[in-house]
Amino acid sequence: AQPGPVRLGERIFGVCRDTTVLGLAEPSPAARAQTQLMWGEPVFLLDCRDGWLRLLSTDGYAAWVPQEAIERLDEAAFDARLALPWAVAAEDLRPAGARVLRGTRLALVSCDAGRVTALTPAGEPVELPASAVRPEYGADQGPARAAAALDMLHVPYVFGAQSPVGLDCSGLVANVWLRHGVHLPRDAAQQALGGRLVATSWHRGAIRAGDRLYFINAAGKVFHTGIALSATHFVHSSPPGVKINSLRPGDRLYAADWDRTFFIARRP
Repeated sequence: AQPGPVRLGERIFGVCRDTTVLGLAEPSPAARAQTQLMWGEPVFLLDCRDGWLRLLSTDGYAAWVPQEAIERLDEAAFDARLALPWAVAAEDLRPAGARVLRGTRLALVSCDAGRVTALTPAGEPVELPASAVRPEYGADQGPARAAAALDMLHVPYVFGAQSPVGLDCSGLVANVWLRHGVHLPRDAAQQALGGRLVATSWHRGAIRAGDRLYFINAAGKVFHTGIALSATHFVHSSPPGVKINSLRPGDRLYAADWDRTFFIARRP
């Protein structure tokens, strides 16, 4: 699904402003629940209808929520929020009068001795005790993951393999993540289900080094993966071996097929 700009206008991104809100299958209070959003969660907006917004959450679900549950953002504010370090509330909190439940993800502006500063959905800074939050695991390892992928350059492509002797696309990603203490599923379609959504085919500006990129075929199946070096370049294993390509037209490493089939990016 892609956003409908005629109905949505320019602000096709948002953040959940409620403590929690259920995402529903249809724009109706009686519809079946699909997922749940929590305070501060970034979302990609897809459509609006009769006081409801259809969105894509960071867990990959498309759902409808009442429009008053979402703080609308423009592209620059959305990308800036995604680029911040993130943490998770380890206990229930009440910043600036809001109710934030344990397990809520928080965008952090700064971390000082004993205190951290997080962003509210409206973009205002709010101080929290450092003891009440836990840094999101792996959030600061993106550049290291990208560097680990680069040291596999020119390793031959071998379908089903995941070692420095030879590897396929998902094998490269699995190898790099395992070197950073995380075990991923074996194939690209399985890997694409994990982590939080940070980019889509129509919005790629928030991609950062170390993000996992996924590509989709005409049948709607994820068939390829790679590791971002930047918002435009990525390293991946494709015959004859591990290489770097670009998603930016005009770049000497640009590959139109990868640009056309790019689907999503996930982090970490």
